Amino acid sequence: MSDTPKYEQFSRFLHQQILSGVYRPGEKLPSERDLGKQYRIAHMTVNKAVNGLVSAGVLERHGSRGTFVAAASAETQRQVCLLLLDRQPEQFQSGALEMQVYSGITAQAARTGIVVILAETAAAPEMIDTLLQQRGNNLRGILFCGMTHEEKMLNLVERYRSLKFILLNYQLPEDLGYFDNLFKVYNADAEGGAMAAEELYRRGHREFAVLSYELHCRNYARRTDGFRRKLVELGVSNSRIHFRYLDPFRDICTEAVPQAEALTRELLASHPGATAFFAVNDYFASGIATELARTADSSRYDIIGYDNILPVLSQLGGFSTVAIDFEAIGRRAVELLTDDRPEKIIRIAPRLFTRTGKESGRITA
Repeated sequence: MSDTPKYEQFSRFLHQQILSGVYRPGEKLPSERDLGKQYRIAHMTVNKAVNGLVSAGVLERHGSRGTFVAAASAETQRQVCLLLLDRQPEQFQSGALEMQVYSGITAQAARTGIVVILAETAAAPEMIDTLLQQRGNNLRGILFCGMTHEEKMLNLVERYRSLKFILLNYQLPEDLGYFDNLFKVYNADAEGGAMAAEELYRRGHREFAVLSYELHCRNYARRTDGFRRKLVELGVSNSRIHFRYLDPFRDICTEAVPQAEALTRELLASHPGATAFFAVNDYFASGIATELARTADSSRYDIIGYDNILPVLSQLGGFSTVAIDFEAIGRRAVELLTDDRPEKIIRIAPRLFTRTGKESGRITA
């Protein structure tokens, strides 16, 4: 549940409606009571939202005539991009990767003077048509973040061939086909798994355990596959790489850690030679670390976890971490909008951090 006050949420929504041309410069806004009825919001909430936009100069009050959208200004002529989301930022959990990507987008857009307009995926065609009508050549492109419907997305790319579409952290195959207007910025999950394998091998380990999650999680599968492939490349037999998979869970915070503890106990019993652990998620790594701390000789074990978000690295729990800077994904996506000759695919490389929080360089065998 969002901690943002309702009047702030409605203020942002109303501002987005103005930026996207639903309410045009100089146009009279519906009365506050009508807005409340239309969007099923309390009159006091609407009043606070409107007052805030008046103070910001977005709206103007003209006595008994009502409230109007401020006359066209330099801001209404600024370049814009449309960000398509499965859910609004107010619904993002604090620290979640979506929030990190969104922060990177908005920060880079502010630096370059681009206005970011939000829309839910379902409303994409109508919003794009409106922006093309109102903004024309000022519409720089469309960003997909968290898009889960490939067919719908590709239909948009096909329909609007003159617009630049950029996928953020999307697992569409690297071959983007015949769409010249389709680009991708994503985190290299397989490379992160390979980095973990390389580092554990360098530390002298020769038998490895992997904790993953196999239900519809392509990013986890890529991390696991990258880890295994690198070890085989280094000469480690498949028989010395032991996999365990967590059961589906509803709440990763409460269910993943105890499951990881139980699987670690099982691995220690069935494969006592395994001294190196790779966890495709930081919660899994926490469970491994908790269980290993109970063993008589915990110092002989090594753990590398995979973490989505750099800011939490200050809370490393006794294990090394491969991490992705998701803010960089957002920044690079906006940079592509202003690049006349952009790369088709941009990988945001993972980084390896030691238990002390210090970053390690790329390891080579």
